[in-house]
Amino acid sequence: MQYTFSQLQCIAFGYIVPHAKDDGTIQLGDLPALIYLLEAAFGDIKRVATVEWKISLIELKNCLFS
Repeated sequence: MQYTFSQLQCIAFGYIVPHAKDDGTIQLGDLPALIYLLEAAFGDIKRVATVEWKISLIELKNCLFS
């Protein structure tokens, strides 16, 4: 978690700083909590591509391979 935190820059870093203590520990429970926080702030910038990708995964599951 600390590595992921250290890779954030600019505005994203600003959203996460309040969740860090003075001793360097991060008060977010896990990576999904961090992702949730960032997606709530910034959203999915490739929303259409993400939906298309998920649909293609569903279609692949229903496909028969011979």
